[in-house]
Amino acid sequence: MIGHRGRSMTGLRCISITCVWLLWLPGATAATPLQASGQPSERSRFERQILPLLEKCIECHGPDTQESQLRLDTAAGLRKGGQSGPVVVPGDPDGSRLVQLVRGTKTLTMPPDQRLRKSQVRALTQWVRAGAVWPPDARRIAAARDRSDHWAFQPVSRPPLPALPQPPAGRNAIDRFILHRLRAAGIEPSAEAHRSTLLRRVALDLTGLPPSREEVVAGRSDTRPDAYERSVDRLLASPHYGERWGRHWLDGARYADSGGNENDPFRSVWAYREWVIDAVNGDLPFDRFVIEQIAGDLLPAATPRQRIATAFYRQTVGPSRLDRVVERVNTTGTVFLGLTVGCAQCHSHKFDPISQREYYQLFAFFNQSDDPVLQLGGRVERHHRARFRRQVIRLEGQLADYQRHLAGTLSVWSDALTPGQREKLPAEVREVLSVNPAERSPAQRRVLLEAYGQTKPDYAILKRSIAAHQQHESALDTVLVLSERAQRRATAILLRGNAETPGPEVRAGVPRALPPLATVAPANRLDLASWLVSPRHPLTPRVAVNRVWQHFFGAGLVATENDFGAQGERPSPPPLLDWLASDFRDNGWQLKRLKRLIVTSATYRQSSDARPDLLGVDPQNRWLARQARLRLEGETIRDQALAVSGLLERQIGGPSVFPFQAGGVMQGRADKSTWIVDPGSSIYRRGLYIHFWRLTPHPYLKLFDAPDASEACTRRHRSNTPMQALALLNHPWFDEYGRALAGRVLREAAPQDRVRYAFELCLGRAPTAAERQIVYDLLTRQRGEWTQQLPLSTPLVAAAERTAWYAVARTLLNLDEFITRE
Repeated sequence: MIGHRGRSMTGLRCISITCVWLLWLPGATAATPLQASGQPSERSRFERQILPLLEKCIECHGPDTQESQLRLDTAAGLRKGGQSGPVVVPGDPDGSRLVQLVRGTKTLTMPPDQRLRKSQVRALTQWVRAGAVWPPDARRIAAARDRSDHWAFQPVSRPPLPALPQPPAGRNAIDRFILHRLRAAGIEPSAEAHRSTLLRRVALDLTGLPPSREEVVAGRSDTRPDAYERSVDRLLASPHYGERWGRHWLDGARYADSGGNENDPFRSVWAYREWVIDAVNGDLPFDRFVIEQIAGDLLPAATPRQRIATAFYRQTVGPSRLDRVVERVNTTGTVFLGLTVGCAQCHSHKFDPISQREYYQLFAFFNQSDDPVLQLGGRVERHHRARFRRQVIRLEGQLADYQRHLAGTLSVWSDALTPGQREKLPAEVREVLSVNPAERSPAQRRVLLEAYGQTKPDYAILKRSIAAHQQHESALDTVLVLSERAQRRATAILLRGNAETPGPEVRAGVPRALPPLATVAPANRLDLASWLVSPRHPLTPRVAVNRVWQHFFGAGLVATENDFGAQGERPSPPPLLDWLASDFRDNGWQLKRLKRLIVTSATYRQSSDARPDLLGVDPQNRWLARQARLRLEGETIRDQALAVSGLLERQIGGPSVFPFQAGGVMQGRADKSTWIVDPGSSIYRRGLYIHFWRLTPHPYLKLFDAPDASEACTRRHRSNTPMQALALLNHPWFDEYGRALAGRVLREAAPQDRVRYAFELCLGRAPTAAERQIVYDLLTRQRGEWTQQLPLSTPLVAAAERTAWYAVARTLLNLDEFITRE
């Protein structure tokens, strides 16, 4: 694309070509060669060797954009040339500006994002030397928009509901689509799951917590026709709904309490997590949810809460500003567009219609932002601040004890210093060492003691821990946000993604394969956000409903939930995705409404039991003739254990917490920061609130596949390893939860009801006769082992009963059924 960039180049104005590697002929003198009828071999050679090169140019010199007034997708456009004059002189490749730039000059080489191979340069040179003939019967160059006929880039329209002969009662629109496909294949859907299974399923899916025993009993006895729908509405209104679905969103946002890299510094972004939870609980329309996170600071009279929402883009780890902008572009592509936009950072996308130029047009939206810290104005409750203050006082006490210990051996250390060791000490310390020990002042002794302490690893760890907790305390009233610059930065294409080799400048814009922006003025993040949720946008509603769907069925209607491009899978079934997307968009982008529609469908309510008749025809359950069994996330497993044991602290929001963690984990950190367990009930808060160090995340969370927050996670991996079973059996968390569960059963249930009570707490159902007998046998064995070792007495009998029920509790917490959503 030949375009003026304000630089002088060998007597010609700088030709900014981003794709102009192959311009063929310019002036009227070339009309004859261009229009000559090529022989079949000549046309074939042109289409095989030259057209593919020319097609690289149409992003900037095609039907939509003609930089420098040059159009290269037609013979007429080539004859006309551009504002810099002819770019091809037929028969004279050395005199053709196009060939000069493709070969490369001292200041510019075309194309800027991907240099042509030597063989391609030779082919272009030979073509020009031979007269730059463009056979009139050659195939037409496909414009970028012509290559964007992929299903995901087409407008979202509302397909008609399939006609079903004898449609069964109690089915909604979702079921119509699913049943239509199943019946065409001669497959029947599965029966509805048992009421207790269904209640536990929907409670875990919507809140991440099991139904209480009272809810289990009430659900079993509620015979009203709309009993299930009432349960759904109650769960959607629960404050824990926001925690469950906020966690899903935070995975994509890459939420973490630290900045990553080798230092992994503390980062105060907990207020953003709280904003997400509140927005989800309040059913903030998804279009507003998107706009506020992308550009809350640019809204008219933006509120502090709207500015907090922009912390979505402060979860970056890049060491430089440009690295962080790249992360924001890639996250936008993944989370909102469902495209692998990052593949176009160094060169145009190999499979999707996203050029490198368009990547940096997206880059330009975020290149205008600064990264300030927003003061929260004392929003932190006193007990949160007191938590850090207590830790600092505790650590300072340990430091004082350590200093008293060191004082007793200070002289031994100073006397043992060699001349070489003294020379390496700071001048202030050397000066104190030169003073007679009996004449040193208290201040001088402190200087010497500090130098001595720095030679002790434990002392240094204590000092750094005090500094870290003081930093945490002072940062509690802040959050990292985005703000727009008053003076705009220029944005250039970074050749091969390298910041040291900038290419032509670009303005903020969007891929041509998608609808255009609504504004013609210099666009900002608010324009980008509004574009993403405009009624014409084909990707945002599809991607959003697909992500919601996957959390209820284990996989999205599009299985490749983060790739809606050419390499991704097609929706299954295709009409259902568009029906849901259009319904979602046209009804106010209401997420609770969408989720209610899904969980009240007969498709969702099916049994998850495996069916031999489906193994051969649909082993991946893509046709949804049954529900899916899903292993719960690590946080949800822990939350569930806390809930059934009666330990769960249900406070919503607030700063992150530090529950128990095994010693040695933090030794992997460069700063050796100490993980100090919080006092009180805060250690029993939900896993969503556990402090997440990117460099050293809690081992339990990693064991159960928690994402590392290095990139947007739109779907968690689910592994199945022996270590997981061992952790549930032996981890100190679950040892404590097992003891609490045993105590709860003994306190709250009569002896004859305890087995049923425990099952209803943990599994949401009554035990079978066989299960009841297994528990009785286990209790008998455990009591016997205890009483055989010690003489009987009333206290010991009570201890034996607690120990026996502890064994039962540990067994229940380690059941596959306990950690699985049926």
